Parts: sequence; C-alpha cells; structure tokens
Amino acid sequence: MNSSIRWTYLKPREIVSELLKKGYSVSRNIVRYLLKKHEYVKRKGPEKHYDGWSS
Repeated sequence: MNSSIRWTYLKPREIVSELLKKGYSVSRNIVRYLLKKHEYVKRKGPEKHYDGWSS
C-alpha cells in the first residue's frame, strides 16, 4: 500500500454534516474540491462474500 495516499471513510455529505455540527457552513462541492486538491481518496469497505463474512 502506498503510504503517501491519504484515505477517508467519510462521504463528502458526512464531512459536511460533521462540520455543520461544529458551526462551519460549507457545501458538498467545496468538500469534494478540497479532498481532491489535498489528494484524499475514499477508502472502500471490505468486500462481502456470499456467506456474509468479509475477507
């Protein structure tokens, strides 16, 4: 795994929601722009197998 990649599990709308709780008003588009500008990548959850267990 490349250690220079920055990851987030949060969706832009979840980040907006958390910022609103802290008193910051920002749009989803701005959050997406900033994530891209600072090279953050959305990390995918583990794959589910047919039996419901993740690998």
